[in-house]
Amino acid sequence: MRAREFLLEYNRDITKKNYGDKIVRRWGDGAVNSLSIRKVRDKVVAGEPLDANEQNVYDEAVNNIITKAELADPTPNKQYVQWLVRAWINGSLNLAEDILTTGNQFVKMWHELKTHRALPPKYSDINRIKARSDWNQAWVDIRAAYDKFAPSKPMAKGHAEELFNGPDVRIIRPHDEQAACYYGQGTQWCTAATQSHNMFNHYHSDGELSIFIPKKPNHEGEKYQLWVHNSNGSYQLMDEHDDPVEEGGIEVLNSLFPSVTDKLLLKIHPSLVNHPQVNWQEYGSVKQQVIEKLLRNGYFKVAYRDLINMLDDGDDNDEDHRVHVRDMKEQFQEMENEVIRDVQGATYEELTHYQYDANMIHIPNAIFDFIDTYAEEHGSWRGDWADDEVLLGFTKNIHNWFNRQMPWDKRNSERQGRLEPYYEIEKDENTGKWTVEYTGP
Repeated sequence: MRAREFLLEYNRDITKKNYGDKIVRRWGDGAVNSLSIRKVRDKVVAGEPLDANEQNVYDEAVNNIITKAELADPTPNKQYVQWLVRAWINGSLNLAEDILTTGNQFVKMWHELKTHRALPPKYSDINRIKARSDWNQAWVDIRAAYDKFAPSKPMAKGHAEELFNGPDVRIIRPHDEQAACYYGQGTQWCTAATQSHNMFNHYHSDGELSIFIPKKPNHEGEKYQLWVHNSNGSYQLMDEHDDPVEEGGIEVLNSLFPSVTDKLLLKIHPSLVNHPQVNWQEYGSVKQQVIEKLLRNGYFKVAYRDLINMLDDGDDNDEDHRVHVRDMKEQFQEMENEVIRDVQGATYEELTHYQYDANMIHIPNAIFDFIDTYAEEHGSWRGDWADDEVLLGFTKNIHNWFNRQMPWDKRNSERQGRLEPYYEIEKDENTGKWTVEYTGP
C-alpha cells in the first residue's frame, strides 16, 4: 500500500471517536489535577450528556493528546498516532509531554529498525506492545537493537555538579542538556532524550534536577530523578522508566538511601521547605487552621446557621416539630464532628490523592476535595437522616452547603478550572510560618 493511501486512512475524527472517552477518563483519573475534567469524566463514565462548557473541556482534553501524538509521529502518513494515544491511555507514557519525548524517540527507533528489517522478531508488530510491562521491556530491547544497528558516538558529559557522594548513593545535578543526557543514559526521562525533543530546559527554567545513582542498585539501570519547583516546593520523583514514585513519594529516597535525610534534601533543594512531606510541622499547623478557621468557624458555621433557619420555619408550638429540630441539630453536629475526625486522620497522600505537586498553599483545596470525594464514596456522613425530605437536597454533599450560601470565588479559576472558596493562605517570609484565614460571609 502506498504512503498516499495510508495518509488517506488516518482521520483525526475517527481517532477522536475511538479514543475520546478513554482519553478523558485518563485525564480525570489523575493525569491532571483539575476539578472540571474530573466532573466531565464522571459524566462520561455515567453515560450522561455534556453541556456546552463540559463539551469544550472534553474537546480540549482530547485534542491535546491527539495533537501531541500527531506531532510525535515521524511518519508522513501518521501510522503511529493511535498507538501513541493508546500508550498514553494505558500509562506506558506517564505524562502528556512524554508523547513528544519518550514516545517520539521510541517510534523513531522502531520505525527505522522496521524500515531496515532490523527489528527483533518479537516486535514485528508494534501493536503487540500494550501493557505498561510490555512497554518497559520493549524500550530496553528496541534501544539495544537500535544501538547495535546505529552505534552512537561517545556522549559528552556536559556541565554537572556532584552534590553528594555517600555510602549508598551519588547525587548529581546537571546544569545543561548534555549533562542531563549523559547521566540519564539508560532511562526514559524526557530530560535525557537524545533523538526527540528534550525537556531539560523546560524543567530547569522553573526548578533544579537531581539524579540519584545507587552505589548498590537493586536492579540493573536503577536511577531516580527529582525535580523541585524553585518557589513552591512541588516536586516530581521518577524512576528510570519515568514512572512516578507514588507510594510514599519523596520519603522513598530515605528508605532506599539512609544517608539521604530531610536535612540533606533541604540543602540541595531549599524550596522543599514549602512541601508538607518535608516540613510536616507546618503541614500539621496548616491542616489544623483549616479545620478550625475554615470548617468549624467558616463553612460549617454558615451551613449550620442555614440549617437552623430552615428547620425553625416550622411551628414551634408543635411538639413533634420541636423534637424533629432538636434531633436534626444533634445529627448535624455528629456529622460535623465525623467530618473533622476524618480530615484530622487523613494522611497527606490521602488528602491529595497521591498528587505530590500539592504543597502548603494547596492544602485547603485538597481538604475540600477530600471531603467531597470521601462523602460521595462513603456516604456515612449523610447517615439515615439524609433521607429526610427536609434535608435530602441540603446534605447531598459538602459542596452543596458552600454553594447554598455563597458562590465559589473564582479568583484563581485560571488554575485549570479549580474553584477557590473564600480563604487566604500565606507564608510569613521572616518566620516561615503559614497562616490561613477565612474571608467569606
